[in-house]
Amino acid sequence: MKRHFLCEKHRRMLARFPEKAAQCFVSTLESGEYWRRQLQWDNALPNFGCAFETIELMLTQRAAPVGQLLECYIDALDGLIDTLIQLGEVNVARDAQVTAINRLGRETGLHSDPVEFQLSRLINDLIDQLNRFQDADEPIKPSMPVPSIAEYDYAGVLH
Repeated sequence: MKRHFLCEKHRRMLARFPEKAAQCFVSTLESGEYWRRQLQWDNALPNFGCAFETIELMLTQRAAPVGQLLECYIDALDGLIDTLIQLGEVNVARDAQVTAINRLGRETGLHSDPVEFQLSRLINDLIDQLNRFQDADEPIKPSMPVPSIAEYDYAGVLH
């Protein structure tokens, strides 16, 4: 993905302090969901972007159990893709999906069977979604209604 949301200073700080990265992820994902429910896409974008880049950093550093990080990664990616689509940036959304497919692909073969199964499922789902992007004759609509962030306790997962 070509776009960046975290500045280098914050990226270094989050890499150094995993507990701050977890707080940043939760905060930015919740903010992104709030703005998404308000249909304020310009406000949602930087939040989902930061959440996505933060969880990527946490996945690289293994800052929590991998299975939990993968679910958080997909949640941030879904918010980011939906927001990009709403803003008319379909090509950037496709790039984000390809980036995610490649990133998750680098994880295969490194984990226990349950995590490998989860990775395989996530990659196949992303490939199917990307194929639907390629075949769409009309603008792609995000999945709505947006589920409440309260349905999932990210803070409990990452601590």
